[in-house]
Amino acid sequence: MIKTLYVLLALAWIACGCANVQTSSNSSLERNVATNSFALKTIADHHATSESVSRVLNELGPVQESSEFWASIANDDTYPTERRRRCIIELFRRHVHAGMNLREVAEKLHKPDWLPDKDIVLVELVSGHIPVKTVFGDTVVALLLLPQGQGDKEAVYLRISGKIRPQAVGEVLRGESTTGSVAQSKVEEIGFAVR
Repeated sequence: MIKTLYVLLALAWIACGCANVQTSSNSSLERNVATNSFALKTIADHHATSESVSRVLNELGPVQESSEFWASIANDDTYPTERRRRCIIELFRRHVHAGMNLREVAEKLHKPDWLPDKDIVLVELVSGHIPVKTVFGDTVVALLLLPQGQGDKEAVYLRISGKIRPQAVGEVLRGESTTGSVAQSKVEEIGFAVR
């Protein structure tokens, strides 16, 4: 009888503890949703200052938004260039990952008009640090982020399996060519060069 009582008390204590954990988890999720909702509204507000946008970008929780949110701002030249760049970076950080093929990456980018061929640079000779490894047989490209001058080198780096021309990468990422071996090439690594 006493053993049964201890077992029942232990089960009640565990259940109570689990209920508290569940409540804590739910309130944490609700906080993340509220934080992200406010952050996304701020980021999308044309009148928001760069300081407020930077602050909310640093407070973003787990991914709950679609990639289209970031892509729509990146493609909209009525936003300040710096905000568009930050949105491109967040688009890649939050929605693109190693192991995806270029066609899958293109789906996340939603026909990026910010990515002309001239801003896709093949990385062949490295004299300094780049944020991805160079591996024999792979292609490394830097996607320059809306460059406005000679020293403007913010970029997303992709290491892609196989040897691919930068123009072919651009055609796939812009959704101009979605079939064939280039579209199926895997992104092995992603890196960022930002200020």
